[in-house]
Parts: sequence; C-alpha cells; structure tokens
Amino acid sequence: MAIQNSLFKSALTLLFSGIVLIGGAAKLYRGFSVLTSTRSNSVLDELLKKSDESVAEANRQSNEIAPVFQSLLGDFDQLGVAAFRLEKREACAQLTEQFTAVNNHLHVASTSLLEATNHGTSEKVTAFLKARSNAYELLVKVNTQNIDIIEATLDESIVDTDAIVELIMSIAKSRDADQIVADEATAAADAVMEGS
Repeated sequence: MAIQNSLFKSALTLLFSGIVLIGGAAKLYRGFSVLTSTRSNSVLDELLKKSDESVAEANRQSNEIAPVFQSLLGDFDQLGVAAFRLEKREACAQLTEQFTAVNNHLHVASTSLLEATNHGTSEKVTAFLKARSNAYELLVKVNTQNIDIIEATLDESIVDTDAIVELIMSIAKSRDADQIVADEATAAADAVMEGS
C-alpha cells in the first residue's frame, strides 16, 4: 500500500545532510589544540575536547539511526496506519530515544563551547565558538523534527492517512528550512576562522 513513496524519500534527505554537517564539525579540538598550543589552558583544552568527543558520538549514533529511520518510514508506507501502529510502536520508541541521545550529545558539545569562551579565548576564537555552538543547537532543532515525524505516525488523534502524510510533509518542510539555517550557521562559524 505505497502511500507516497516520494514523501518518505524526501523526508530522509535532511537526516543524511545533518549527518554530513555533524561529521564535518568533529575536528574542533584538534584544530584548536594547534591554535592554542602557544597558550596552554588545560580547562579550555578539556572543554574543546569534550565538545569534540560529544560531536563524534552524535555523529556515530546518527550514522546508526539513519538506516533505521529510513526503514521505519518505509514500513509506515508499506503497512498502513493501523498495522504500523500495532507492529512498530516499540521500534518508534527506541528510535525516539536514539534521536534524543544524539540531541543530548549536541547539547553537551554546544554548552562546552559556550563555557570555553569564558577561559581566555581571543575575540576571534570566541566568535567562532559561539557560532559553532549556535550551529549545534540548530542541529538539535532539525533533529527534534525527526522525532516529530515519528510521533506523527503514532498520533492516535489522527487516523486519516492523508492527514498524517500532510502533517509529515509540513514537518519535513519546516525541517528543510531549519537545516538551511544550520548549514548557514556552520558556514558562518567556519568563515570566522578562515585564515587562522
């Protein structure tokens, strides 16, 4: 019972772009260890390392989630609303927990960077850290909308398949816009450090 296969394919696009963005950001500590090597600051180094490790873990978990999310949306497409809700509720709960764990790692990364700005960074480095922290929080917002998509498939107050698909498309559209903002924030952060 293929509902709208193109809908589910488009709903997946952002998850994968988010993974690429997270992966590209996971070199913070190594980069800053070079920038700050002449001015050793153990607290700053630890905060940058903590952020880098959190991003690496978010990236690892995101790579595990991607095929599961894709499969789950495919199951919704194939099974239909009633059967999906009966058979896939536990899988949805597990996936929601995994998305939440990724968000928690991104929050730790973001918070660590903001805290690092209080430990003797230059104006340029502080601007970068704040911009990168903001990019991580924007990724949390994007990622949360994946959870919203899962919840839409299980929302018992909506029984009409077309209404569920419409809701998922609305969430995906919002997530598309938020992903663009997150990408722009990451590019802006990187631009701050160009030439360093």
